[in-house]
Amino acid sequence: MATTADFRNGLCFNYNGDPWKIESFLHVKPGKGPAFVRTKIRNLNTGRLLENTFTSGVKIDVIRVENRKYQFLYSRIEKVCVNKYKKHHVFKISGYFMASIFALGIMPYISWLTNLWRRLQKP
Repeated sequence: MATTADFRNGLCFNYNGDPWKIESFLHVKPGKGPAFVRTKIRNLNTGRLLENTFTSGVKIDVIRVENRKYQFLYSRIEKVCVNKYKKHHVFKISGYFMASIFALGIMPYISWLTNLWRRLQKP
């Protein structure tokens, strides 16, 4: 758990059951009343940008999000027991690491991942 004092650009957290990323924030201390933090947050599922105000000291649930660049190398059919499965081989550009992923495991997420990537690339 973190508070509004821990806000920084790029921080990812759960809010209303969805993952959000802080695009920008501004701590405001008015002459009257309690302090608050104005934020612009982006929903990581839909790409929607929302302007929200948090009262100072509110607790948020921080999540860890990692971004890694992989390059697609090739696909190959592999036999596991009696079934044949398509396996994709990818290469991590930084660190020279090669990984393989079964297509059955990622097929439901391919369109979701490409749409998410396109939405996050928009200015």
